Amino acid sequence: MKVISKFHDYYDPVLRMFQEEQTPLYLRKEEIVPDWKYIRQEFDYRLSRIGYNNSIGAAITIGYCGKIYPAYEVSTGNYSEYEYIYDPIKLEEIAEENNASRKWFSEKAYKEIFEIHKLDKQYLEIFEKYQTPCFMIRNNKTLTLNPSLKKLNFGKVIDPYTAVQELDIYLSSGIVKGGTTEPLSMSDEVLRNAKGFNDKSFKSDPGLKKLKRAENKKRKNKNR
Repeated sequence: MKVISKFHDYYDPVLRMFQEEQTPLYLRKEEIVPDWKYIRQEFDYRLSRIGYNNSIGAAITIGYCGKIYPAYEVSTGNYSEYEYIYDPIKLEEIAEENNASRKWFSEKAYKEIFEIHKLDKQYLEIFEKYQTPCFMIRNNKTLTLNPSLKKLNFGKVIDPYTAVQELDIYLSSGIVKGGTTEPLSMSDEVLRNAKGFNDKSFKSDPGLKKLKRAENKKRKNKNR
């Protein structure tokens, strides 16, 4: 598997094991989908009102290789640093501490809401619609394709080895092209390097040309 990206993700060190394999190709370009029409569900409506450390958290939906992973984003107190909670039991405890009673919304526990959210067809369709193996939705208002999973602490859910294995299998299946909302149009140089060639692959080595000229000259002198 070959990954072309401007940023490093948490599973990148494992990719070295696959560096001789040039396919499948994943153009990991992070981009926000403009004018994305949000999907209002109980999951984000309920989570966005829990509150944590005197601040409002955010409902996060992560899509990775055909599966949905619900999470809750909370501020750590430091500027632009966040913690991501993937465990619904822990989230239930936070909700109770912040008086986010179940009776405000329904009798469903957070675990049940998480399980329902994982199977929501509207989110599962995003993979094929945008031809991407990975996406993130924040508060159901912003859809980001190919986000940095390292920033989302996704390693707590899937270890680096499993992440690479699932990505390789998913891209090899041909379900998605992988990496961008636009067709995979890359420069000749990028495509050449992705296939394992370099700028000398289709050119004669200057040193070899000199040797050939010298050999030809010797043959001519010998035949005289």
